[in-house]
Amino acid sequence: MLDSNNVLELERRPSAEPARTLRAGLPVLAALVLATLVVTIDNTVLNVALPSIARDLDASTSQLQWVVNAYSLLFGGLLLTGGSLADRLGRRRVLLGGLTAFACASLLVLSVSSAEGLIAVRAVTGACAAFLMPSTIALLYRSFEGPARATAVGIAGAAGALGFVLGPLIGGALLEVFAWQAVFVVNVPLAAVAGVVAWRAIPRDAPPRVRPGGAGAAPADLLGTALSLGAMLGLVAALVDGPDHGWLSAAVLGPAAGSLLCGLSFVRWELRAAHPMLDVRAVARRAVAGPGVVQMGLMLAISGSLFLITQQLQVVMGYSPIEAGVRSSPIAVGVIGGGALLSVVSRWWGAAWAAALGMLGCSVAIAGVALALPHGGYWPLAAGLLVFGAGVRMVITPAALAVLGGLPDEAAGIGAALADTFQEIGGALGVALLGSVFNEVYRHDLPAGAPGVARASVQGAVSLGDAGLAGAARGAFASGAQVALLVCAGILAAAAVLARLTIPDDLDLSEEGADPVDGGRAEDDLKAYAY
Repeated sequence: MLDSNNVLELERRPSAEPARTLRAGLPVLAALVLATLVVTIDNTVLNVALPSIARDLDASTSQLQWVVNAYSLLFGGLLLTGGSLADRLGRRRVLLGGLTAFACASLLVLSVSSAEGLIAVRAVTGACAAFLMPSTIALLYRSFEGPARATAVGIAGAAGALGFVLGPLIGGALLEVFAWQAVFVVNVPLAAVAGVVAWRAIPRDAPPRVRPGGAGAAPADLLGTALSLGAMLGLVAALVDGPDHGWLSAAVLGPAAGSLLCGLSFVRWELRAAHPMLDVRAVARRAVAGPGVVQMGLMLAISGSLFLITQQLQVVMGYSPIEAGVRSSPIAVGVIGGGALLSVVSRWWGAAWAAALGMLGCSVAIAGVALALPHGGYWPLAAGLLVFGAGVRMVITPAALAVLGGLPDEAAGIGAALADTFQEIGGALGVALLGSVFNEVYRHDLPAGAPGVARASVQGAVSLGDAGLAGAARGAFASGAQVALLVCAGILAAAAVLARLTIPDDLDLSEEGADPVDGGRAEDDLKAYAY
């Protein structure tokens, strides 16, 4: 294990060789895990605050979708730019800058007094996170080699699972004492701690990459960034606004057409640009695109289902924010425990079958949750979340390693950003798509002549004080969530087939210290935590 003198020596060096053992790279791993937790907690802490935000800011269901999606869209839209800058300017530099900007952006929530203002703040925060996360993943992937790499990726996955646990719990605990703004301000001390540890532990970057002729760092692809953002914004806007304006209205067809135009223009520009942010030809290869779409489907399910289930727990089932946080934790327990399944299944049948069976398990679990929702019991929901979490763990590591492994080493930053982009696009589409399906069913099942505030959100219906209308709205919410989750289950089943066809069977998921005969054992508590 590196001591403090070793760490300081690494800081003085422009670069460091990848660690061959987990112990050798432990300080770097700790720094990157902390940075990962900052982002994952920020993503999950919001869910338990949605009902409080809806009440305080009079936010409709569509506005709540935009509160979640504004972050995901800017995050996903700028990840490729962030990854490109990390490759050009240095991953440590961009990581530390991203953490600083992320903390500052989180403080802006204290000035918010409307749903539109919160949407804007979340967009800024997502943009800052986009310059943080690619460096984290690229540094993790390139700081280790051999079996230690798979172990480190597994630990980072477990840290993400810990974020799923801590986010709702921290959010629920803060909401018991403070206003909803506290769930965003908590990012500031978390980012500060992560920044200090990263500054001390991660070796200094090599000099920035220069263009031929020594003209300095290659320029950022600003037009490509704008076109990719336009494509995603138009698509999500069309999905979110469909229930409000009608699917054939100009408010929906206009953004949809703009999304298609921007998407096609993005591909054409990236093929012709002197310094493209993305090698479109490489991404179009089956080895990259297939696992990427699998990641997208998985995050669609995670984001869209939690958006609905968290509100179901509070608004329909009547739990407090802290109780809702505790009762949503089985998903994280499943993620942490699912590592053992991943190890066994991948060793017996290969990584492709492990990912496919994990995705199929997610599909069955979400379908089970959907069928149990109208009955209102908690334990079927808990069992479904537990199985869903285990399935997520079986998919997320093989899919991420497949995307990164399909690109050359010198594109680690852009490859990590690409993997994250697939996930964030999936997250935004999950909230937009499943939220829109839910909205259609919810409004259809409300009594005829229900007031506009009730049609806008179930929180609005409850706030009117009419017991009959509130009961009808809660029933409509459960029906809408059921249909949306069944759609989600179908998408996951299709993604299971894609995972089997595109993720390599021989993907190296071996762990440091694993015994090829008996399947391996944890050499220390840290490895045990990874699984």
